[in-house]
Amino acid sequence: MDLNARFLGFTATLAALAVAGLAAAECAPALTWATRYSGPGGGTDLAYGTAINPANGDVYVVGSEYVSPAQGNNWRIRRYNSAGTLQNTASYDGALSGDDVCTYVAVDQAGGVIVSGFQEVAGQGINWLVRKYSESGRVE
Repeated sequence: MDLNARFLGFTATLAALAVAGLAAAECAPALTWATRYSGPGGGTDLAYGTAINPANGDVYVVGSEYVSPAQGNNWRIRRYNSAGTLQNTASYDGALSGDDVCTYVAVDQAGGVIVSGFQEVAGQGINWLVRKYSESGRVE
């Protein structure tokens, strides 16, 4: 019997999840849907955050995708409907084309999607960045 669970690309034991308050031994949720993402560069792609729009059940997943050695990682934002079907996707590559990683997502009352993370900036190193997207994936 496999006592491991996978969340956002990381594996944890049930004991660790129970200690963290995320699962209990008697809890046996049924899988509704699952999805995977493999970015264009064939490297490591990581999900760091999720949010659910309470108005319609859409699920937002944010993280980074490896593009190439020259470009590094870009932000990746994906929206799925409540059945797990991909609705739209957005990416962000900073001006330096360095490592840009999205780590957090929230949905406001109007359905706008606020994401934050970091980007490499020439002469400054790594800076944090906040962006707001419409439900359709356009920057507001």
